[in-house]
Amino acid sequence: MSCPVARASTTGSEATDQQSEDARQLLEIPQPPGHYFLGNIRDVDPAFLGASFQRLAKIYGPIFKLNLLNREAVVISSHLVKMLSAS
Repeated sequence: MSCPVARASTTGSEATDQQSEDARQLLEIPQPPGHYFLGNIRDVDPAFLGASFQRLAKIYGPIFKLNLLNREAVVISSHLVKMLSAS
């Protein structure tokens, strides 16, 4: 993360561009690479959904995105949900 003081020395347009880039990077959710049509369907075993999601969470973190037959799904790990609901 860059220093906000260093960003203040740039021109208004450059600062806005940098802030937009920072926001875009924060909004990007990691996703395993997938097939152009099937997406990530091969990454998920229907017989072992929990184990599939746990394996993907170890690789991509507590929040990750899947493309399942051209439908986007965001997966949030259960321990993160528990932390958020306790707040």
